[in-house]
Amino acid sequence: WRGPRPLRDVGSMAAASGGDWAKAYNVDLLPPGDDADGASGEGGDGGGGGGAGGGVDRRATAAWRSVGTPLVLLLGWMGSKPRHVDKYSTLWRARGYAVLRAIAPTADVMLPTRRRKAREEAAANLLRMAAAERPSYLVVHLFSNGGAMVWRHCIPLLNPGGAHASLHVRAVVFDSAPSTMRPVTGLRAMYYASGAPNALVVRATRAVALPAGVLALLVLLTGRPAGAHAALRRWLRWLLPSPAHWRRWLLAAAVVAVTLENTRRRIAGVTEAYWSDLLASRVGAPELFVFSDDDALVPAVDVTEFLERRRASGVDVHTLRLDHSPHVGHLRTAREAYERALDDVVGDGGTTPP
Repeated sequence: WRGPRPLRDVGSMAAASGGDWAKAYNVDLLPPGDDADGASGEGGDGGGGGGAGGGVDRRATAAWRSVGTPLVLLLGWMGSKPRHVDKYSTLWRARGYAVLRAIAPTADVMLPTRRRKAREEAAANLLRMAAAERPSYLVVHLFSNGGAMVWRHCIPLLNPGGAHASLHVRAVVFDSAPSTMRPVTGLRAMYYASGAPNALVVRATRAVALPAGVLALLVLLTGRPAGAHAALRRWLRWLLPSPAHWRRWLLAAAVVAVTLENTRRRIAGVTEAYWSDLLASRVGAPELFVFSDDDALVPAVDVTEFLERRRASGVDVHTLRLDHSPHVGHLRTAREAYERALDDVVGDGGTTPP
């Protein structure tokens, strides 16, 4: 095993394919072994190149390399940082797996149509990197719709006849995914993806409070509160319905209704294309779905509908359904059950060095 690939080397591959996708996707390649002695852990900064193999027995990893190391393709959720997904890297590496990590940028997730080409390029490059390591088999572990958005473009390359069909996929793990696209859910996802919802609220409050404070200051300095009050009354007269303005209100209502309907149809089309791509998987691997009944972003009913469609198509479906667990927080909520489900879907209870 050659150890983690520095981001500058991954970046050279990205430059050859026309863009610095590796930096944008926080790509890192980590060897198997215990992460405790210096590699990026759950609370680490998790920057590029984190987990440089400190504490990894090089003789053990060399032995792994000679027999073919299983590889996990770890696809993080929108807005996550390397330090957020490092606990999953640690979990797999402790089982003897190498980990190839990638996190899609927010724009690539929130603009599913416009950013399709960027995601396709990233998926192709990730699988090219995975194939270059000659793994004994591949496990895909994705989180939320952000990870699933990348996986959807890996599927055609791994399906029979695809460019990387020779990669043997042992299992696919869906953590808090997938869901249908909804405007409200998208806004919630962007809110949580900010990494600090409280900071987002503070920024929004400042954006409103600053101009309001300036206006109040001007009124006080000019000594014309009566003029400001008269302007407010004129605005309210224009806003509130009256016999003179009913046509304006009807026109505005019609425009809003048409806009909302067009938006609904476009979102439905995006969801249909997204699910169609995911349902097209024919890699022949069992699939594990980990989800919760009180997930604020991905409703359990969506995951259930999707997994039932996968089961109906002949896929070996495993499930871990939790009553109370936050979005992409299931490992923290039920660690033993989570690890047991991973071992079961892989089929051999994890791997051990020779």
